[in-house]
Amino acid sequence: MKGDDVTMPCKGSMAHALDNRYPNAQVSWLLNGKPVYVDDKKKILEDNQDLLVKNVTHEDSGVFTCVVQIDRRTSVTVSLSTVTVQNDMPDLKVEVGYSFYLLCNGIILSRIFPSKLLQKWYHNTTLYKEFKDSSPRDENELYFKTSNYSDSGVWLCRIAEQGGRSRRSSREWVTNVITVQVMPPKTLIQKLIPYTIGGAVGLVLILLISLIYYIKAKLALRREIKAKTKKSDKTSKSSKKSKSKKKSKGKAKKDSKKSKGKSVKDSKKSKGKSDKDSKKSKGKSDKDSKKSKGKSVKDSKKSKGKSDKDSKKSKEKKKSHKRHGDSKSSKSKKKSKDKKQ
Repeated sequence: MKGDDVTMPCKGSMAHALDNRYPNAQVSWLLNGKPVYVDDKKKILEDNQDLLVKNVTHEDSGVFTCVVQIDRRTSVTVSLSTVTVQNDMPDLKVEVGYSFYLLCNGIILSRIFPSKLLQKWYHNTTLYKEFKDSSPRDENELYFKTSNYSDSGVWLCRIAEQGGRSRRSSREWVTNVITVQVMPPKTLIQKLIPYTIGGAVGLVLILLISLIYYIKAKLALRREIKAKTKKSDKTSKSSKKSKSKKKSKGKAKKDSKKSKGKSVKDSKKSKGKSDKDSKKSKGKSDKDSKKSKGKSVKDSKKSKGKSDKDSKKSKEKKKSHKRHGDSKSSKSKKKSKDKKQ
């Protein structure tokens, strides 16, 4: 029943023998041949590896098999259980005149049982179709080319194992229960609604995509402008720096030239001044030399004149002394002579 908790046995009476013979064997559960994953709803019990399914729904319908993996190459199906849940609401809605099909979920049984199986389809508890000596692999679905209102109701698939020549069913399983509702044809408005909704949704999606594309393009353009501006600023800054450097270099060169010119000018001026001073000094020196020479000559002349004068005076004095001496001598001589006489 829908909403019930169902426990499906795995090893059953073989548990002890399997555990003793294959202690390292791995157990897994399959639903219609596909792996069952443990979650809040499905749980594998630790004691015998039984499977507990809580609050069963139509999605849990099908064939559950417990598989024991003995080694890498060998696996054995040790148990098989079927779960069928009938929904209150239709599982399948189909418009009158359209085709549809119903699944039996019996393929896994044809893999387990090599013998031919009997597949039966019931419509509202009445046998609708029977596939004798067939494989569910070949007849896994019941196909309806054109639906009628009479096809509405509960459809049930039952698979039975045929027992030898007597064709008596030894075992059988209900593998699926499906509730079908055949709907009247849709009006033009009803037919257009999905397209209108689809068109509106499509338009909204187009608008959203366009908006996203526009925002992305805008952001990309903004980034590009920012990068360009940054590059331009960098170039401008570099240009300004280069210009400033050139200007500074030019100024330095100019200042250097100016300084050099000034230095040369000052040097020339200094040289001129020095030459002038030298000339002036030389002139003064020459003048002083001439003056000194003139003075020296004058002094020399004066000294010479004085010396000559003194010499003359001395000479005259000597001469006078001599005359005086001679006079005295003459006088003395005369006196002596007079004395003698």
